[in-house]
Amino acid sequence: MYPHYTDGALRGPARAVTAVSCALVVGAIWAVAVWTLVPMTVSVDGRAETVAAGSTVADLIDSGLVRSPSGDVLSLNGGVASPGKGGAPRVTVDGRPAGAGRRLSQGDTLLTSRGPDVRERTVTAFVAIPVPREESGAGPDVLVSRLGAAGLQRVTWGAVSREIEDAFLVRPATSMLVTRAPFPPGTKTVALTFDDGPWPGQTQRILEILSAENVRATFFMVGVRLRLTPDLARRVVAEGHLVGNHTLTHQMTRSSTPRQVDFQMTAGKEELRRATGVESRWFRAPSGAVTPLVTAQAAILGERVAGWTVDPADWRRPPAGVIVRRVVGAVRPGAIVLLHDGGGERNQTIAALPGIITTLKARGYRFVTLDEMLP
Repeated sequence: MYPHYTDGALRGPARAVTAVSCALVVGAIWAVAVWTLVPMTVSVDGRAETVAAGSTVADLIDSGLVRSPSGDVLSLNGGVASPGKGGAPRVTVDGRPAGAGRRLSQGDTLLTSRGPDVRERTVTAFVAIPVPREESGAGPDVLVSRLGAAGLQRVTWGAVSREIEDAFLVRPATSMLVTRAPFPPGTKTVALTFDDGPWPGQTQRILEILSAENVRATFFMVGVRLRLTPDLARRVVAEGHLVGNHTLTHQMTRSSTPRQVDFQMTAGKEELRRATGVESRWFRAPSGAVTPLVTAQAAILGERVAGWTVDPADWRRPPAGVIVRRVVGAVRPGAIVLLHDGGGERNQTIAALPGIITTLKARGYRFVTLDEMLP
């Protein structure tokens, strides 16, 4: 006879079956809880260690109870590329090799040893071969007789060590052929120079103007600015401009001590090298504070001291039109113009730059770097 259900309540044997089932479930949950909470003892390399019930070999490795080290990642040439990042320690449980997921039981005996070394993985990619440059002659006037072309090779290297395993030449590079010569007699040259950068926003805008006008300039950079924006300094170099040393912090005067001069100039040169990879050949003293100490230190550093012949005082921020008039009115063949891309807000200088360039071009001037003007 089937049990009767009244208002959702169980009657007769069904109630007893349900009660027994619930008791069994609760009992099982309680047993599992007790089993996972009760610690157990295992032997690890002869040491008795207390661990949580249900622990795995991986748990012991992660907790440091397995003291044998991991192996190393080996480079393609057999050296150590990454110590301790290779295979996990080897573990046996009761004499049998055990994987990381092996669950341990009370009284298990674990013996461990150093993990295996593993070989680093390799990466294969196509890599461009830069265009070689072959030059003949000497002088600032450049004639490119062949542009050249980049090559291509397929290279396999170690993902950690960067050691090259194989390189297959897909296409060789062809050289750019360049002939250098002095400017013809009577050529009118002018050098634009910019101090106190690199300065985010302002230096980029100046670079864009120079690029649009196909003009190269010279930038004297301050070491602390180079630390802040090395990528911007590298862009200046990549776009073909000359860079020079303008001290570390721009804090050097005619009364600076020999130690101060040495520090400011040497540290500034080092920051330029670190940021751009360029070995500075030019130094400009802040505010033109050139003394015998500065000249002597520049010679030690292998730098030439750069001055200027035209100063529109753009650092005072006169209107752009005033800057243009001051520059074009004072420029003569061989002029070196002092401008600023940093040291504060330089919107007037940036606004004046196109007018300076177009006016001087119309008068037959050619824009050069200091290296080109004074080889």
